[in-house]
Amino acid sequence: MKISQPTVTIDEDEGFEKNDLFELKDFGERLENLFVNLDTPLVVALDGEWGTGKSTFAKQWAGSLRSKKIPTIYFDAFANDFQEDAFIALTAEILRCAETTNAAGKSEEVSKVISKAKVAGRVLMPFLAKAIMKAAFLGAISTSDLDGISEEFKSILKDTGNDTGTLVEKLIEDRFRNAIADREALESFKISLCALAEKLSKQSSLTPVPLVIIVDELDRCRPSFALNLLERVKHLFSVDGVSFLFVTNLKQLQASARKHYGHETDAEMYIDKFFNIRISLPKNTDPNQTTRAKYLRHILSSSEILATREIGEAITDIIIWLSEIHNLSLRSIEKIATQICLLSAASGKARLDPFSTGGLIAMRQISPSLFRKAQNDTLNQSEVEDFMQFHRWEAFDNHAAEMNKDFWICLTDRNINGKEIAERYPNHRYLANLNRRRFLPNAAKLIEQLPNSFTQ
Repeated sequence: MKISQPTVTIDEDEGFEKNDLFELKDFGERLENLFVNLDTPLVVALDGEWGTGKSTFAKQWAGSLRSKKIPTIYFDAFANDFQEDAFIALTAEILRCAETTNAAGKSEEVSKVISKAKVAGRVLMPFLAKAIMKAAFLGAISTSDLDGISEEFKSILKDTGNDTGTLVEKLIEDRFRNAIADREALESFKISLCALAEKLSKQSSLTPVPLVIIVDELDRCRPSFALNLLERVKHLFSVDGVSFLFVTNLKQLQASARKHYGHETDAEMYIDKFFNIRISLPKNTDPNQTTRAKYLRHILSSSEILATREIGEAITDIIIWLSEIHNLSLRSIEKIATQICLLSAASGKARLDPFSTGGLIAMRQISPSLFRKAQNDTLNQSEVEDFMQFHRWEAFDNHAAEMNKDFWICLTDRNINGKEIAERYPNHRYLANLNRRRFLPNAAKLIEQLPNSFTQ
């Protein structure tokens, strides 16, 4: 039996053709039309909770765009948040893309962006605040504190010596005098970026097309870096011929804004100003064809549990229903699927009970405190009802809902005896002659002995 989870392979230029697991090709094409057919530069937020398939879609969409020669950059914000300023990281990615593209290569447009970016980067460096703080608290600034800064500032440092007050005044005075030049430097960068985007668009048969930059994992970044990136895009990168798709969780970004600027901040309004449009991945109304359902079956397809065990589908259905009810992320579903495969492998030819297996493995992932109660035989019927929410299972399968509900009643209702179980719940009459007080603790013990993760 295979335990490792099959990955969704996404080649750089492939898109949705090889494995459209979540059936998002049509959504991707509509989004492409939005980006290509609107003349104005777009900044779109693809909003969704963690682990709902956003990154998989983003990578497939990027591949789909590249296959049509639409210049596309996939930028992993989290992988770059070690940078002090997002301007450097994003500009470097744009230049890397341009230099590896036949339409741009080592063109004049690339050289201009490099030249203008150097000047803009110097303007954006937060050296002044650091210099003033050090001058105020330590009384001195060394030349190493001003690495990369213009000769004018080094001259100021030399002329003022250790006179902290004079140094601060001179630094501020110099910034006032250079404010107009700084704005012109930033504007020159935007003009050069616009020219480069126009050059890149010529590689596509759909010209004119924008340079599409997909920013993923922004909600996982340090709050300061995430907000810095949004500000940089708004003020420096949002130019004609360049459009952005931010793949993120807007609630998490709002939390970052409150953490960074204070809890009294109107975070929703602040974050909203960065985006022209908000969208979400489409949801399938068929509860057995949702993203979670497709992903779980995709993972389990590499194991033998679905093929060789008649109870495999029953366990799978239980996990699918609970994952929808508890709004599980795809990452959580991966962990649950691994537990199912490990337990099945460890059990050998022994028959797994689908109701306890599915319920307890889900419980261990979703509500560890309830799982511990099952281990200790202190789990009661009311707690099971609250966790399972059987009344919502009717949307999936009413008969299965009744079967599962009856099973848990048999094990958690202290007032019911074996004879009553055999008469009232014939589908679970096998429980009538068992030591029901030890059934859940024993089942939970087997699950508890499994590792929480499996790496191959």
